[in-house]
Amino acid sequence: MVWAGFLSDLHPEISEAKALGVIYRLLGYDNLGLPTNFADFALGAPDCEFRNIPLVELLLRDMAKARLYLGDETPCYPIIQGGGAPHDWPRPLIEKLIAGAEALGHNGIIFQGTKSLVDFELNP
Repeated sequence: MVWAGFLSDLHPEISEAKALGVIYRLLGYDNLGLPTNFADFALGAPDCEFRNIPLVELLLRDMAKARLYLGDETPCYPIIQGGGAPHDWPRPLIEKLIAGAEALGHNGIIFQGTKSLVDFELNP
């Protein structure tokens, strides 16, 4: 979103939708159905990343790019965050990411904020 804002600032004649579209295409996200204007990101709203962004598809795309760019000779361990600010991720999303990492041929996974991944209370 910041890059699209930068493009819009440089060229005010470019709409938010076009600026976002250029950035999505550059990053390989152009067919994920991401918001077409800044307001639709609803940043700061509760669960905005789960309601407004195809989070699993976006992260799986990034994991696919990482595996491809690193090549088979370099081990790859994506970080999957099971919780954090401002709330914990739903466990079904985390499970899809774990399955996706395995299907993409990653060598393992690094978990960060695993509260959603366990069925018991973690002690700090």
